[in-house]
Amino acid sequence: MTSDLTPTATTGADPNGVRSDTTPERPPARLFGRRWPVILALVGLLPLTLWLAHVWSERVALNTIAQEASRKIALYVANLRSELDKYEYLPRVLARDENLIELLQDPRNPVLINRVNRRLEAINADAQASDTYVMSANGTTIAASNWNEPVSFVGRNFKFRPYYQIAMQGGQGRYFALGTTSLKPGYYVSHAVNDPDDDTVLGVIVVKVSVEGLENAWTSESVRVMVSDPNGVIFMTTVPEWKFRTFEELPTDLHRAIIASRQYHTAPLEPLPVTRREVRDTGQSMITIARAGTFMAQSAAVPKTEWTIHALSPTTRISGLRYASMAATGAAFVIILLLAMYVAQRRLRLRERLAYQRDLAATLEQANAELEHRVEKRTADLSAVNRQLRSQIDETRRAQDDLRLAQDELVQAGKLAVLGQISSGINHEINQPLGAIRAYADNARAYLDRDRGELARENLESISELTDRMAAIITRLKGFARKSSGANRAVPLLPSIDNALALLRLQIQDLDVEVVLDLPDSEPLVNGDSVRLEQVLVNLISNALDAMAEAPKRVLTVSVRETGHDVTVKITDTGGGIDPADQVRIFDPFFTTKESEKGLGLGLSISLDIVKDFGGMLYACDDGGDGASLAITLRQVEMKGSKSA
Repeated sequence: MTSDLTPTATTGADPNGVRSDTTPERPPARLFGRRWPVILALVGLLPLTLWLAHVWSERVALNTIAQEASRKIALYVANLRSELDKYEYLPRVLARDENLIELLQDPRNPVLINRVNRRLEAINADAQASDTYVMSANGTTIAASNWNEPVSFVGRNFKFRPYYQIAMQGGQGRYFALGTTSLKPGYYVSHAVNDPDDDTVLGVIVVKVSVEGLENAWTSESVRVMVSDPNGVIFMTTVPEWKFRTFEELPTDLHRAIIASRQYHTAPLEPLPVTRREVRDTGQSMITIARAGTFMAQSAAVPKTEWTIHALSPTTRISGLRYASMAATGAAFVIILLLAMYVAQRRLRLRERLAYQRDLAATLEQANAELEHRVEKRTADLSAVNRQLRSQIDETRRAQDDLRLAQDELVQAGKLAVLGQISSGINHEINQPLGAIRAYADNARAYLDRDRGELARENLESISELTDRMAAIITRLKGFARKSSGANRAVPLLPSIDNALALLRLQIQDLDVEVVLDLPDSEPLVNGDSVRLEQVLVNLISNALDAMAEAPKRVLTVSVRETGHDVTVKITDTGGGIDPADQVRIFDPFFTTKESEKGLGLGLSISLDIVKDFGGMLYACDDGGDGASLAITLRQVEMKGSKSA
């Protein structure tokens, strides 16, 4: 007996067990069914989405570039003002020089002319100025630092220059122009030389300063930098083709007046092909310069001058971010659209299959619901993972940037901490010659009152030697305190050792430490950076001196050994040594055996990071003595042209 639920076999049965003679006619397949309007609406939203991505990415890039440019232009203004301020005092000081006053009172005296020429030559070399010269009341140059050069200012008349005219009226002249003799650009600072008896103006002392160093330093930046005068003439720029050009067409009268003053020699002062536009709702200004590109422009006034400094930031990043954002948005939109089309088509086919196979409606409906749930869950999971991954990438990048910045700041803080420790010694070393200078000056004044010129000259020469000594001290401090470029190269090792010992000389003398140097006859070159290498040596020697503060015998030994392709510097003291329990912790950050006010425990940690960056090693040695030994091993660099044995 056959059950009613058992399918009856027929010759026309299909694979699903359904009789072919009773199978309803399959409805024709419809692509997406009635969802065409929705899909077309989604496709129509693509241009709007891309436009919004374009606007958003442009705003983000503009704000980022504007913030960077604001910081940089403030730095450029400070650099320019600092460079000019270094020479503001020099004309005022030279205007009181007795030799210059005597020469202006007797301008044809050959002895005075020769003396002042050589004095100006020496002062100009020490100040690292471009030229220094003295002009008589009629504007003729009677002495100059370049008196013995082929292109000398002596005998030339510059009374047409504004800096001469302002100084003759009792003020201090400041002027930027091309030299009419040298044809080199420079910043002129002038001051009147007055007769000490009746305060009449005898002549003018002028110092010319070159600004090419600043231009070369700014050239390494990606930002284009320009400095313009009150008339809008660009006289300093990192783009040589823009020099002595203007932002706008100069009025005819002004153009003729500038040409007549020979301020910029024969430069035509043609305007740059500039097109300017304001970016809506951002407050930013964009300019386009023909054959140069489009830039974001920011300007700032230079204090104490009538100059304006301009920073032009390239907008290439805007285009890159704009296209990347649009591409990512378009790709995401297409993926979502394809996914939606796929789901829609899948649903349609499932519903057609359900209508065609009514006997499997419940099973297929359940499968369809499960499939939809899985697709939605998988889509949600992928979106969540994608967001989490992007967040982790952003956090990792920020952490790397913060770590790199913190490392740089710790290196600089370590140097400043060392400077703070030796500041009392440096104060004593500077105050001592200052006191001597005052005594010599008082003696010289007394000798001059008694007409004893030779003795006064000896006192003045002693003052000059003391100032040279102070300058050497300050130069060492400036070299130690400045920030490193961060680039490794071949540097000589022995000068860094000498500079480190010189910085700590007073501390060595105060502790009565005997310094033993075991150095090679040759000059080894190592891979590193002289500023950071000097900081490591100062840290290690300073720690050794602190360790020997209470020791009965104080001997500091610095030895250098060349071993194959390496050079090892060992610093040994006769202090209390390193506790074995602390041997593995001395290079940990903030670990220190000193009192809290004597250190933070960062010196050895910073030194270890610096040496590792050089490709070397810093480690403690066990020499079996009473004190401690720390060694630095660096890679030796062979000089070009040398041959290994």
